[in-house]
Amino acid sequence: MSSASPTTTAAAKVDCPHAELIGIWHKVMPELATVQLARWPGSKSEANLRNRWREGLAARTGWWRFETHEQGLAKFTELLETCRDSEFLMGKTSQAGRQPFRLDLHWLLKRDNFDKVLNNRYHQGAAA
Repeated sequence: MSSASPTTTAAAKVDCPHAELIGIWHKVMPELATVQLARWPGSKSEANLRNRWREGLAARTGWWRFETHEQGLAKFTELLETCRDSEFLMGKTSQAGRQPFRLDLHWLLKRDNFDKVLNNRYHQGAAA
């Protein structure tokens, strides 16, 4: 039996599947901004996606936790479907004199924004 924890082992073996996750974004959020794949390598968003993926693999508790490639893809899909349920994130609300906010993948992957989405901060009736 190995002394490494299953979570540590999984995190070391499951690389971030950038292309698959971006493909899921395009499938679940077709009306929102597309990701320019030619500009992805070396971008801050590439690093942010890798970091969010590693956090999910390393987590021992919480909703954003998974151990396999397939579980990670399913969690990401579920996260985006949750975002679709938010009128604010989908640009269906506005304030006088302001354009409605519309979610994009680059914004979502920033640590603070990702945490807010995980905590349901952008859903009507959600606790602040």
